Amino acid sequence: MLLLHGIGSNVVGWRFLLDDLGADHCLVASDVPGYCLSEGFTADSPHIEDYADAASALLDALGVERAFL
Repeated sequence: MLLLHGIGSNVVGWRFLLDDLGADHCLVASDVPGYCLSEGFTADSPHIEDYADAASALLDALGVERAFL
């Protein structure tokens, strides 16, 4: 399960749900580019496709073939 935070939030927002969700699911949670301590995009105005590509690259790097959002 890929946990994506909303605008103005970060990965810390998931902290209270990780134990419950993790009991039944393998979880992946990270800050999207430009949030908290993550590096931002090189483009000044990223598009939704850039965020989707970043999420896909993260799952690829972790060897995850399929995930629920």
